[in-house]
Amino acid sequence: MKITVKQLRGLIHEAMSLGARDDSQQFNTWMKKLDSICGDRLGVSLDDLPDMPFRDAFDNAISPLAFFNKTVQKIVRDAGML
Repeated sequence: MKITVKQLRGLIHEAMSLGARDDSQQFNTWMKKLDSICGDRLGVSLDDLPDMPFRDAFDNAISPLAFFNKTVQKIVRDAGML
C-alpha cells in the first residue's frame, strides 16, 4: 500500500490532535483534583487564589497534592490568606 505525503501529513495531524485532547483531559482532571484539595483544606476554590504555575507542575509530573503542599500553601501564606 502506498501513502502519499498529503495522507501522511493528515495522519500525523490526526494523531497529534488526539494526543493533545488526551493531554488536555488529563490536565483538566489534574486541576479538578487540585481544586478539590484546596476546597477540602482551605475552604476555597482555585478561582479564589492567585495565578500559579499549574501547567508547569502538571507537565513536570508533580501530583496535585505535592503541588498543593509545596506551592499553593506557600503562595496563600505569602499573600496573607492563611
